[in-house]
Amino acid sequence: MLAVSDLKVRYGAVEAVRGVSWRVAAGETLGIVGSSGCGKSTTVRAVVGLVRPSSGEIFFDGCSCHAMTAAARRTFRRRVQMVFQDAPGSLNPRMTVRAILAEALMVHRMVSGRAAVEARCCELLEQVGLSNAALAQYPRELSGGQCQRVSLARALAVEPQVLLADEPVSALDVSVQARIINLLREVQQRLGLTLVLIAHDLAVVRNVCDRVCVMSDGLIVEEGPAAEVIGNPQHEQTRLLIAAVPSIGALT
Repeated sequence: MLAVSDLKVRYGAVEAVRGVSWRVAAGETLGIVGSSGCGKSTTVRAVVGLVRPSSGEIFFDGCSCHAMTAAARRTFRRRVQMVFQDAPGSLNPRMTVRAILAEALMVHRMVSGRAAVEARCCELLEQVGLSNAALAQYPRELSGGQCQRVSLARALAVEPQVLLADEPVSALDVSVQARIINLLREVQQRLGLTLVLIAHDLAVVRNVCDRVCVMSDGLIVEEGPAAEVIGNPQHEQTRLLIAAVPSIGALT
């Protein structure tokens, strides 16, 4: 469904991503893990066009993104959506939740007419476990977990096939993290989404992902089925990530 081949991203003299390749099949969950600064977030930002790759290829549904027509690229932007780590920062503070969701619906022409937009906004909030009362609220009036739910609702508004979740729980309280991860799993199963989950916590990856890629210094240093990589780590970076989560370290 989605693949990157020998992807490189450079910031001035610094090569943040140094030739990364991975692929994820339809309906699969791929975890990309690593310590802060390893290039995992830059990789998915390059996929959605938020940063420009210096070289490499990105493929969606078998087609190269570099060869896409303008119409195909518009479709790609709808079918591949992203949920950000800083959910409050990713939402326009001057817009209500209603306006945030309606903007996505109207830009991509998902529905037309005020009544249809309102109905779809209510449906989206229900999907992510929020009441319709949130429609009139601004991001500053919501908790971090509620903002992350709104961010997910905005991504789902355009009926994507692939969801890129960049550290979706790392900025949240521990008590909220499990609820957001469970919500992601529930939504993925209900809608048949392909999920790429960026994380540094292997406990989250073990519970959610089918496969995992471990990144270090802009490179993928280990990959394979999540249970196999976590149960029998081959690279020092993987072992360090496992050691950082005592509950996993005790099992391995």
